Amino acid sequence: MLVESPTYPGMLAVARASGLRPVPVPVDADGVRTDLLADAFRVSGARLFVCQPLFQNPTGAVLADDRRREVLRVARAAGAFVIEDDFARLLVHGDAPALPPTLMADDRDGTVVHVRSLTKATSPNLRVGALATTARSSTGCAPSRSSTASSCRARSRKPPWSSSARPPGSAICG
Repeated sequence: MLVESPTYPGMLAVARASGLRPVPVPVDADGVRTDLLADAFRVSGARLFVCQPLFQNPTGAVLADDRRREVLRVARAAGAFVIEDDFARLLVHGDAPALPPTLMADDRDGTVVHVRSLTKATSPNLRVGALATTARSSTGCAPSRSSTASSCRARSRKPPWSSSARPPGSAICG
């Protein structure tokens, strides 16, 4: 898996604990160096890039518009997914300039998996998050990028906290 360098140490710990080998791709004032991203995918064989395009941790860089498009193009060409860690979107002041859209908003091919949390905006003890993607298969999950079947499985039972069934096309990915 490719990661921005420097990056949040917790991301490295989770990757290593999961048996993944984080491969660094340098960041500058405009975010990840997309001129190095394609080579990193090719050399490492990685099929995943984890990034924080908005207020990258620890640098605070915001991914420049031209690099946003390039991240999507390079990942798509590599047959890879982009995990967009959008941890800080809810932390801006009301009078701040408009934020760039999420990477997922520009993704037409199902390359981006968008991750967001309420933890930083509410309380460090509140662990609520969301995961979203634009790609859907017949089960409602992103299609597998490998030769094996998707690990997603549709669930028809009601969640214990809901009085209604899951929306059509929804699924839990495991």
